Amino acid sequence: MKKQTKITCFLLGSAIVFSILHNAIYAIFKFEEPVFFILCLLAALGFFISVIYNIITYIKNKFKRKK
Repeated sequence: MKKQTKITCFLLGSAIVFSILHNAIYAIFKFEEPVFFILCLLAALGFFISVIYNIITYIKNKFKRKK
């Protein structure tokens, strides 16, 4: 697995974990905390950017002329 793909999978996993932690803290303490919410948003944004980058890189490499 390439490094780009590993980063994409890591960002997806971390977004899921941060979302679960945010909801768990709210359920336990009835207190809306912004830390895990912001981390979840940043990880999700990074995931989407990484997916777009992987698609562009794949398309560039696929249509690259071989000499």
